[in-house]
Amino acid sequence: MLWTGVDGDTEGLRRLADRCRAAGGRIGIELKAERFRPHLTLARSRRAPVDVTGNIAALASYVGPSWTAGSLRLVRSTLGSAAHHETYDEWALGPT
Repeated sequence: MLWTGVDGDTEGLRRLADRCRAAGGRIGIELKAERFRPHLTLARSRRAPVDVTGNIAALASYVGPSWTAGSLRLVRSTLGSAAHHETYDEWALGPT
């Protein structure tokens, strides 16, 4: 998996992740106790392992434009010969 970190005001994302972990625990879903790292997944490989060291080095100094997310979507991804993404729900972010 190739991902990039998310910077800025991520405290709300951390709280959301904590609440999701707690809700999962209440209904019996066991999750690994890992530190939350806000990120965007950029790519996945069907073949593992794949050496992307050169790609990462080429992009290491890149800083993309700043933007503010307007909504959060709960998406189920089904991976196979073709990836399928199904949106279950969407919530507006920011002041109501």
